[in-house]
Amino acid sequence: MVCNISKNRFRLAALWASRFFAERQGKADFEQFRTILLRKGGQPPRDGDVL
Repeated sequence: MVCNISKNRFRLAALWASRFFAERQGKADFEQFRTILLRKGGQPPRDGDVL
């Protein structure tokens, strides 16, 4: 499949994505993330769920 997108447009999109994730990384609450990740309960993994 051929995409009609210029290299400059692709680089601009990559730059926007990079900035997006960099901003959100700065707002991350890793203690809250760990609490959610390690909480008890929930549903067991479904067939096909893998890490």
